Amino acid sequence: LQFMSGGDKHFNKGGNALANCRGFGCVMGTCDAARERETSKELVNLLTQAIEQLESTDKKQEVILNENEGNLSIEAMLKNELKEVKSQKNSQTQDVVSINTGIKGIVLIKINRADLCPLSLVRSVFNRVRQERLPVSRHVVRVTPFQKVFFPDENELEESLQSLVQSFFGIPTMKKADDTPVE
Repeated sequence: LQFMSGGDKHFNKGGNALANCRGFGCVMGTCDAARERETSKELVNLLTQAIEQLESTDKKQEVILNENEGNLSIEAMLKNELKEVKSQKNSQTQDVVSINTGIKGIVLIKINRADLCPLSLVRSVFNRVRQERLPVSRHVVRVTPFQKVFFPDENELEESLQSLVQSFFGIPTMKKADDTPVE
């Protein structure tokens, strides 16, 4: 994101500063300049619902596997789920956080968990819209997922591309044009 390189002190303040997105996945939303706060809340809610939906499908698959194995009773599964819910309430970190961009009409949501893919979250939101055929947002105009956010620097671009290629294709190193391996 080009606007992350600015020297404005506004972007470097606080826990929700734009510079803190470096290395994380993000979702950018566009909106009317007067509705940024509402749009930010809507987008956080949509992404949180998508995370819950993805996690619930994973848990359902685990329950089916456990039922096939016959390891846990229903009471034990409920106790385990209750423990998970209590631990989530006590944790200080949120899965998604709104970031102050300082740009009118642009809302940025940082995904704090590395195991969550911004692309799959946005797909989940759009699949929900497609299935329910009901509007889920009043203020969000466009949603764009970013796998990894970095400063506009050649070295950071190489590092980010290498980690993305490695995670998607399993290729350990890439080579530059002069056939030297990228460290």
